[in-house]
Amino acid sequence: MKTCCKCRVSRPLAQFSRDKSRLDGWRPECKVCRGAYYQSKREIIQTQMAEYRQRPGMTERIAKWHKDYSARRFFYKTACNLRLRAKCKEQTATMAEISRLWKKQHGFCVISGRRLNRMNAQLDHIIPFKQGGTDLIDNLRWVHRDVNYAKRDLLDADFFKLCLDVVNHSVRESISPFTERIDLAQYVVNDQ
Repeated sequence: MKTCCKCRVSRPLAQFSRDKSRLDGWRPECKVCRGAYYQSKREIIQTQMAEYRQRPGMTERIAKWHKDYSARRFFYKTACNLRLRAKCKEQTATMAEISRLWKKQHGFCVISGRRLNRMNAQLDHIIPFKQGGTDLIDNLRWVHRDVNYAKRDLLDADFFKLCLDVVNHSVRESISPFTERIDLAQYVVNDQ
């Protein structure tokens, strides 16, 4: 419980906005009082914001900030594209769910363990569309672009079998004349 400095009513903390600059981490006025203040000063605030945006160089600064922000939060753009492509919007993962999935994976590919960034990260359907998969969050994961291109419409078991077949064939036939010799024997799985 916290007491609002404006209305002097004691309210639960959920009724106050966060403020990192304050010692207790909460704004001194409740959300109701803050909303009433902004509603009463709405025209003045809008005028001040319009003047702020019209300052020299401010348009470019704002555009740069938006570009930098969207580069950091590229998964939101991916979520929007996913929703646009979906046949049924209700059965699509939301931006918040995709963001939580990114944070859960800590920016690493689930399959290869490679570090992901906005240039190489893609959403993968665990069960592909062609095999009855959906855009729900339970069927999505972040993977490296190369992994997603290689996996295409395969299930994980089929994809891993394909990868093992490639490694087994590479070891047996030694078909890597252009690359440095790598001891792949430790990765070979017998076909028996």
